Amino acid sequence: MGYLILLLCLMALTAPFLPLPAVAQLPGWVVGSLFFIVLLAVLIGVLLGQLSKASDDE
Repeated sequence: MGYLILLLCLMALTAPFLPLPAVAQLPGWVVGSLFFIVLLAVLIGVLLGQLSKASDDE
């Protein structure tokens, strides 16, 4: 499960640097929903990272 979150975070970090002319041709709501999903995945990854750090400290 952790690998999936790590992969999603990596995708979110690299996405802005990729040349994506195909994305520009998608409707706005598709791009918006994709952005929202990626943002949500990053937030979940950060939260789980904080939780695992907290459990390691105990």
